[in-house]
Amino acid sequence: MTFTRALERVRSCLTGYASAVYLPQVPGTLHSNWPDFVQRKSGAKLFFHRLKRALHLRVTGQHKRLAPKIPQATRRILWVYLGMPQLGDSIMDLSARTLFAGSQFKVDLYSTENIASLYRDDPFFSATYSDAAVLDFGQYDFVVLESMSWQCMKFKARHLPRQKFLALQGYYYGPEFNRLEFGYNAVSHFLGSSPVAPSAIRPVFHLKLDHTATRRDKNTIALVLGGVVEYRTYAHWEEFVALVLKAEPRTEIVLIGSANGRELADTLLHRFAQSERIHDEVGKQAIPEVFARIRDAALLVCADGGLMHLGRAGETPILALLAGPIHPLLRFSTSEHATALHAPRSVSEIAPQQVLDEYLKMRHASDGGLRCIFLGPEPCCTTRQALAEPA
Repeated sequence: MTFTRALERVRSCLTGYASAVYLPQVPGTLHSNWPDFVQRKSGAKLFFHRLKRALHLRVTGQHKRLAPKIPQATRRILWVYLGMPQLGDSIMDLSARTLFAGSQFKVDLYSTENIASLYRDDPFFSATYSDAAVLDFGQYDFVVLESMSWQCMKFKARHLPRQKFLALQGYYYGPEFNRLEFGYNAVSHFLGSSPVAPSAIRPVFHLKLDHTATRRDKNTIALVLGGVVEYRTYAHWEEFVALVLKAEPRTEIVLIGSANGRELADTLLHRFAQSERIHDEVGKQAIPEVFARIRDAALLVCADGGLMHLGRAGETPILALLAGPIHPLLRFSTSEHATALHAPRSVSEIAPQQVLDEYLKMRHASDGGLRCIFLGPEPCCTTRQALAEPA
């Protein structure tokens, strides 16, 4: 074998090893921007990202406990959901728990308190925990880690070293992807079931809450204020509200959001103090109440964020503002009644008048599928069918 061929073989092995970081290891349809991600990352970084975690498994002896599927003999499962969980991520990642319905498995959830509190008393989970000190780890015969994140892996090695386990996302890390699709694909795969049909993939929030919008008010819209990430935080809601109040004299606007939207809410209330059609609920209601309010609105207007996914779970028509690497198909399915306006760098690049124009189209249109409007180049997005071979 020549040196060149040997070098090519080594490079191919390293690439195949690193591909688990950017190519999902479960079958089924998945939208992702992995080609763009790989172009921006060096092969060495991808290789070492997986290698570090593989070494941790080896050092802690957990490589012997890693299972390819959930064994049929399993009875009690602890689902460990750690990392950087947020409301929207949890809806996308945990919706696939519905695939366990009718199985013999009894599943508990362990997460941070902000997530555990959202799913406490959820009919699917037998129990929900955020304090490891109160858990009887010996009752579990299998562990489902959300991913091979350090938080999940350290928790497993410390508290459940002898139980067999799997990680839904495995080493997959870095690309932007449709987490809802991934969750359904992963759970069905590890249960030994066929891939889930795209039409059966839907977001669900707390299963005890009513997800059907039977009381939708055609004259009320919900507007989400605030944001955590700058490029996903819209700077022109004040102008948009002024345009809506002028264009639709009978429309009521409900302001919703968390504490980071409080300052803007106060600004809007001061500017439109003479209007009785603006209702302030920013930071004043618990998530279940916010969910009910969004579910019953005629339309949800928002930038990409957790409350957008609450709206998806309630099947509320959505006008969404997206930007950067977030292709609409990384958030929505083609069957959802939504319009996604996408800007190249920041949602604030979208003019208020353009938001109003699309808003009015949605207000006067019948139910329809996803509409995508790109203000610049369409961001990278490919499907599972294109992921058959490593890059």
